[in-house]
Amino acid sequence: MRKIASILFFVLLFGSISLFAQETGTLTVKVKNENGDPVAFANIFLLKDGVLTQIGGDTKKNGNCIIINIPPGMYDVQISAVGYAKTTIEGIKISAGSNSNQKATLYRKSVEIGGVTVKAEIDKVEQDKVGSSTRIDTENISDMAVDNVEGLIALTAGVSMSDGDIHVRGGRSGEVVYTVDGLSVSDPVDGGAALSVDMDAVADMNVMTGGFSAEFGNAQSGIVSIVTKDGDRNYSGKIEYVTDHLLSSENSNYDLLRFAFGGPVLGYGLGRLRDNFTFFLNGSGSWTDGRFKDSWKNDPNDDFVLEGIPLISYDYAEYDPYKNREEFLWTELGDRNYNSYNLNFKTK
Repeated sequence: MRKIASILFFVLLFGSISLFAQETGTLTVKVKNENGDPVAFANIFLLKDGVLTQIGGDTKKNGNCIIINIPPGMYDVQISAVGYAKTTIEGIKISAGSNSNQKATLYRKSVEIGGVTVKAEIDKVEQDKVGSSTRIDTENISDMAVDNVEGLIALTAGVSMSDGDIHVRGGRSGEVVYTVDGLSVSDPVDGGAALSVDMDAVADMNVMTGGFSAEFGNAQSGIVSIVTKDGDRNYSGKIEYVTDHLLSSENSNYDLLRFAFGGPVLGYGLGRLRDNFTFFLNGSGSWTDGRFKDSWKNDPNDDFVLEGIPLISYDYAEYDPYKNREEFLWTELGDRNYNSYNLNFKTK
């Protein structure tokens, strides 16, 4: 019994590590001096929005440093060593499940300089990439003409959408594995994703269409890995409202309301706790009658008329599903023919 429990513990442990690795990124930094020699024991720290984080490490004797479990986003890297001027690499993009390789040169402090700032190198070829994948981050999402995550996925090469189902490389919809923040959310019965995420809550998304690495299982055609947004040290938010029935009567009676709000949980004046204890709240609701909304309203008596002469004597009541709706500011309240609600909350 103890042996079985030990095996189960290691399975859960390594399974959790594997999932967590896909929602974070890795940074590899190689540090040399002006003579091309490796610099050992150099301190490396990451900055986000100009604020020093607790993510970092130090170089080994060969001048290399590998930093793992980095949340996706844009970072600056600060490098310092005894006897050398401090160097900063700006604009390093960390994506979920990927590795960024950077090189830095430290200059001896015998010549007093105020520090060196260089731009991050962009990897033209990802040497650690073994499969086919497309990464979409929050900056690109705002430029895309879609209003849901399924639409984002369908824009990827090799992916198509039919009747609301995602198909990768011609496979069935149930052959796609979905993860959100490292947790599998695939529907084991009907396929697809059992958990919906609003676009405003997506920080990074990786759509893999082939050549999966060894840590993935039960994926036959594709993998969709989503990382949701975190709050930061400053409060921020947005409200969005979309409608189609203010200027025209030819519409689907469609309304969409979205909001997002995030920031520190305990407010200002608490130092490090303000940066490390944050929240992000996002919600959305959509209401529509659809483009066939006029077909729902009908008079059954019209179906029993031949050349203007009623074929039956009984007068059926007209069916009008919209007669009891209340309006407020040109918007109908309550449910419509098709309704969708979504609420996401994340604390870190």
